[in-house]
Amino acid sequence: MGQRGHVVGGVCTGLVLLALAFEAVAGVSVVGSLDRLHVVDPGEVIRGEIEIQNTLDEKALVRVEVRDQWIDAQAKAQYPPAGSHARSLADYIQLMPPEQTIEPRARARVGFEVKLPTLAERPELAGAYWAVLMVRHEAMEPFEDLAQKDQWVIRQRFQTAVRITTAVRGQASTALLFQSPLLQVSRDPDQSPDPMFSFEAHNKGERLLDVALVGELFSAQGASLGRTVLGQFKIYPGSHRRIEWALAKEALQKPGDRAEALVMATPAAWMPHAERFGARFDLHWGPNVARNP
Repeated sequence: MGQRGHVVGGVCTGLVLLALAFEAVAGVSVVGSLDRLHVVDPGEVIRGEIEIQNTLDEKALVRVEVRDQWIDAQAKAQYPPAGSHARSLADYIQLMPPEQTIEPRARARVGFEVKLPTLAERPELAGAYWAVLMVRHEAMEPFEDLAQKDQWVIRQRFQTAVRITTAVRGQASTALLFQSPLLQVSRDPDQSPDPMFSFEAHNKGERLLDVALVGELFSAQGASLGRTVLGQFKIYPGSHRRIEWALAKEALQKPGDRAEALVMATPAAWMPHAERFGARFDLHWGPNVARNP
């Protein structure tokens, strides 16, 4: 999930609106990374920019708005108003400029500045803070003017979220808890031979956790049944992710079988004061196991 100061990721959404006698296609986009990460000291000022490309043969009006972002267990993002949670970075972001017109087939830049408070100004400053710059392509003509024309068409309005995250150097709590395990087996092993195990990884600390998860499965006799790379995950403070793991079919073949799953989380190199996390799960094919049809 990335190198220091810069990681790749992001979200793009499409909205469909009705308008009169106006038609546009998706021709405005953000160039480069949609996820910006900075490791900073309290009181430090961060300056950067986002580049926006207009591929249309007409001018494009672009507005940039600071909003918050919250990510649910299925990794779906929500965008509440700025300042909606305790780790919002929105109050510390300034845009230059927040609105501009981009010429046809041209590019433009929007600068941003993040100025963190000092510890004297905010003694509780610790861990990770984040917000998004929502880039929105607007209609050049007001909808009131379009309504005077005589043909209904569909206009697509696209918006792209560029996430800005700061990880503050210094003391901060770190905690990753593995909870809510769920084992699913098939009623018919011949049709679906692999049991599915899942669990939730909860970030209960103040730091952004950027971790690689690896699972190893053991038989009831203690023999390793193999290691599985579960993926690289960024888990923000206060949020969690459900991780799925397709187990080796040799582990649980019939009711009464038992196995043990070991999960290890290794932090990315950029993380300050990085720690490893792990958990063991006892897997038992018994009456409480969820069964797929």
